[in-house]
Amino acid sequence: MQRSKKVGLVASIALVAVIAFSLLAGVSKVGATCVSPCWHHMSSPNVGLGDNLLTGVFAFGDSDVWAVGYDITTTQVAQTLIENYNGSSWSVVSSPNSGSSDYLGGVASARNSLTLPPVWAVGYYVDSSNNHNTMIEEYNNGSWSTVSGVSIGGELRGISGSATSNYWAVGYDITGTLTEHYDGSSWSQVSSPNPGTGNNYLTSVTTIDSTHAWAAGYSELNSVTYPILLFWNGTRWSDHTSDLPQPLVAGERLDGISFSGTSAGWAVGRNGSDQALAFNYGIDIVGGWREKDPYPGQHDDALSSVDFITSNEAWTVGGIVSLTSDYWDGTKWTHYTPASAFNSEFRGVSGVANTDEWAVGYYVDNNSNIATLIEHYN
Repeated sequence: MQRSKKVGLVASIALVAVIAFSLLAGVSKVGATCVSPCWHHMSSPNVGLGDNLLTGVFAFGDSDVWAVGYDITTTQVAQTLIENYNGSSWSVVSSPNSGSSDYLGGVASARNSLTLPPVWAVGYYVDSSNNHNTMIEEYNNGSWSTVSGVSIGGELRGISGSATSNYWAVGYDITGTLTEHYDGSSWSQVSSPNPGTGNNYLTSVTTIDSTHAWAAGYSELNSVTYPILLFWNGTRWSDHTSDLPQPLVAGERLDGISFSGTSAGWAVGRNGSDQALAFNYGIDIVGGWREKDPYPGQHDDALSSVDFITSNEAWTVGGIVSLTSDYWDGTKWTHYTPASAFNSEFRGVSGVANTDEWAVGYYVDNNSNIATLIEHYN
């Protein structure tokens, strides 16, 4: 896939490299002031001698959590990276690669079963002609495999499912927004609108049921971004960007979206100054969107992911200069300091309860190496 401005999963590496020289702190353990529940830094493995990044996480239960991303070898080749938590420790699980470089951006499963159903991971691979092609991998019967027959030009960034026969994966291709659906037997591409001028990107999706799904992202023209929002009604995707508070503000973008039921949701991202941006659906306006400051009186770093657990419980995480995390109790956002310090970024958050939440991403150590980062709030 060729773009006038390529936006891939490796974008944050350059950003971290810029700030790494000025920040000295690495990852630190929770101090003595921590009284549980709070964020705890978890030991997580890294592959090889190159950089390792985690971009998405899904918690099925207390003893079954999945994180995905990629590692970059010393020869600058990217490979898929998948890790699993079994209740006591994290370990790397073997995962396939399809091209000369492979990246995973999101992971999801369905919680409508007593046992773990198939787990899905999405991303993209780079072929021998340097084209980007979508990639979907499935964990079933104890191993990961690439799903054949669904590779198209583009990149997948997010995935969400409400049942084993209802998953949505989103991203972008040369024409703009990209949505793919799994009906229980196969994946297929579904047409989706392009709300903004210039390039259109989808970064996150939340699947509520067969007739309700939301996708968030942004449009970009001449390096200026604006948020975009799509809705699935069971028949087609439609543009709901105009539902956001108007007029839209230049420099804003959305990177995460999550709903609890059909009538309450959060979409998060950043503004033009790389500060936190959060829109809420259904709290002050029934069936409508309104902007909410996630941390009143403060300026959080950019938000990358949100997990809406129940109508009164949500977590959002992110960070550029330093990690950030905020908790929604149904009335207000409260900031909770992560265990790690500077040189870090959260890229994904998922949990099964407000006091059992996982956040993943990466940090830059004192030697400017990029390594996996996992924290657990419990």
